[in-house]
Amino acid sequence: MLHELTYSYRPASGLRRRALEKIAVLSAASSTADLGGSGSHLTRLCSICPSPIKSEESKKSSSRHASPSARAPMGLTELEALLALSKAAPLLEDVRRAKEALDLLTPYLSEPYAQLIEPSPFLRYIHPSPWEVLTSTLATAILAIGLRHTALHQQAWDSLDGYLQNCLQTAEHAPSPYTESSGEDFVQVMGVDHALEIATLSTSLLGFLEALSVYTYFYTIPQRIRLLGQLRRILNEGFMVSMEGTFSSLRATGETTSVLYAWRSYTRRYAASGRPLGAMLLQQGFMKVALSCSSLQVYHEEQLQRKDVLDISVSQDEGLELKQPQE
Repeated sequence: MLHELTYSYRPASGLRRRALEKIAVLSAASSTADLGGSGSHLTRLCSICPSPIKSEESKKSSSRHASPSARAPMGLTELEALLALSKAAPLLEDVRRAKEALDLLTPYLSEPYAQLIEPSPFLRYIHPSPWEVLTSTLATAILAIGLRHTALHQQAWDSLDGYLQNCLQTAEHAPSPYTESSGEDFVQVMGVDHALEIATLSTSLLGFLEALSVYTYFYTIPQRIRLLGQLRRILNEGFMVSMEGTFSSLRATGETTSVLYAWRSYTRRYAASGRPLGAMLLQQGFMKVALSCSSLQVYHEEQLQRKDVLDISVSQDEGLELKQPQE
């Protein structure tokens, strides 16, 4: 069962994006769907995205902690094609074709927070931010593929674990938050590249946590325990304080550079939607994952897919109360 997450596109400019997703989904649902077949819609979408081999080579050519400005930017066309492929990939029935899709998507999930995106007026229609939507869509696709095709479960797990390992290294290498400068100068003290890396990592983690909270049953019980431990290490005190200082500075910055202006718009967008960027929002995402993990200890995954854990508990309690007088 493929769950739909609550990310949206504005209808005024999302027509092409929705059309691409519809075409990709219909093509993937077809019994003749093939990522390698010449002339197919999926093949055309794949041709827009660099191959996994090319992505791995470019990744090796740069250091793990290279500044975001050193990475090749992704254009809007490639982003839209990637989102469409991610929506369609879990629908592929043939395991060979599903593996091809997984091989294509995995390099993109390695470090999506370090991915630069070319400026475009249409990016403002991807809500709440491109990095959260991209990470959530990729993670959802990989989780769904691993669940649908047991032969690909381990490969999917390796892909997700690789993302968490990279996040952990980035969070641990975050600049020291303890500084005597005011919040307004926080970005200047850390440097723009480091500040933007923290900002993109934070929004990327929001998308990843949202996907995990829906597909927690992908993991076994020992894997869930390990997962929660990894997330707690990523969300360490130093990183959370750095994140608070970064977003506080981005909200108050008077800089007119296009990058900082765009991030000021993102912070306002999150705040307007009732999700102000900061440590509390990431903690909320972590608690959703923890709740999903604990719920699976009490109820079966099929029950949780139909109802919320609280609804199940209340309905069971009411059923017991109704049965007691009859006894």
